[in-house]
Amino acid sequence: MLNESFVPVAIDINVVMHQKDSEGEFFRHIAEQGHYAGKTKPSPTRQGLYVTGVDGDLLHSLNSTRSGHILSLMSRGLSKWDKKQKASLKPLRDSNQADARFVVKFPEGGLILRETMRDLPGKSNRRRDTKRHNFDHVWFTAEEKSHFIPKTVKQGETWQVPSQTVKRLVAFHTVDQVHGEADPWEWEHVKDVSIKCRISDIEGSKVAITLVGHAKCMKGPSGETNPYNRRTVKESITNDLTIRGKLVFDSKAKTFSSFRVLAAGNRSGADLYNSRFEDMGPSPIGFAFEMLDSDTASQIKPKFLLWKYFWDETLDARR
Repeated sequence: MLNESFVPVAIDINVVMHQKDSEGEFFRHIAEQGHYAGKTKPSPTRQGLYVTGVDGDLLHSLNSTRSGHILSLMSRGLSKWDKKQKASLKPLRDSNQADARFVVKFPEGGLILRETMRDLPGKSNRRRDTKRHNFDHVWFTAEEKSHFIPKTVKQGETWQVPSQTVKRLVAFHTVDQVHGEADPWEWEHVKDVSIKCRISDIEGSKVAITLVGHAKCMKGPSGETNPYNRRTVKESITNDLTIRGKLVFDSKAKTFSSFRVLAAGNRSGADLYNSRFEDMGPSPIGFAFEMLDSDTASQIKPKFLLWKYFWDETLDARR
């Protein structure tokens, strides 16, 4: 049904609902007819699934991940669409000048990692439900990518990845979003991070690199109250992760043929919207990273790209 009768579109509503362009207008027009209608000011509660025509007439909407609900959404939307008079349909907007504030391109010569995050079984509760998971993408600049490449190709060669690069990875990509949304770590929340690389094997132009490190983050309770469940953030939020990785660098092609990293350990506390009030921990969590090709199809923007994602610690501020 999905492939035959619909054109699936995935968007980042955190961006689109604030865009001052035709794309933003189109989404807000749709959302104002849907399950969270009546929001005069865009809010995080715009998420969900919307079935609409090019004219912007909403056919059906809901906010659910249950397969039965989604099938019903498509069936009801399709039924309403079949009853429409389509001969005179016109697009709500037929052109778009993108809002320049939200145009950020993938850095030339950079590196893309696909991130998968999920809960892990604990020693005291090996039957713990770990089915819930989430995804993101990591963008490294060409300079940051070079920090994982040895200056000298020699067995046993070791080097430290600059803390600025590690901090950025940790601040934006060890955020507990397994069950819901959470804010990135601020720089002052990143208490202790380190990644060390070592050449473990050389076979022709293939250079095997072992990566080891750790990350600790902590922020105090914000005191904010979730408007939906009325729970207040009263406890600190922490993570304490061990980092391990296996990389393969081709010294002839000057590129990575494999880049796999895992950060795993314990988390505790609940952010305002990440649905952890019933699971304050400490409990185990894992973040897995694996290299993707840098073609256009893989250039999905990281969730926090517009939170001044690229920064320079020497300026003591986010760009």
